[in-house]
Amino acid sequence: MKEHLSSKKTIIYSLKKSKFNNFETEYIKNSYRIVYWISLLLSPKFFKSLIKKILIMHGLLNVKLAINIGNILVVAFKLKS
Repeated sequence: MKEHLSSKKTIIYSLKKSKFNNFETEYIKNSYRIVYWISLLLSPKFFKSLIKKILIMHGLLNVKLAINIGNILVVAFKLKS
């Protein structure tokens, strides 16, 4: 069975329900060059090109940008009873 866990609250609930007593959760930021993030935009090509030109003018095209897009790190284990 595959479950989609999209928040820390849901993950913590599931871990407790499964009798995990030790766990840590942390949001992970994805860090990529700003040009990559622009390529992911659901915008017309001319708009993306305009943004890229502006960033080039300001020397910002290759700057890395860290964004939390929903990835969550979970480390959990059960203690033997």
